[in-house]
Amino acid sequence: MFATIKPKTFWSITQGWKATREPSTAYFVFSRIGTAICAIIGLVLLLQPYLHK
Repeated sequence: MFATIKPKTFWSITQGWKATREPSTAYFVFSRIGTAICAIIGLVLLLQPYLHK
């Protein structure tokens, strides 16, 4: 969830120490979209037993 809300901060914590320059804006947009999709899938899988009673 943190990567979805603040992708630049997440990148600087996880990858910034080994990079020489910051990636493009498109990288952060697609990163935000990808992490949001993964979070939604994870929530659906966690709630699936409770939805099918």
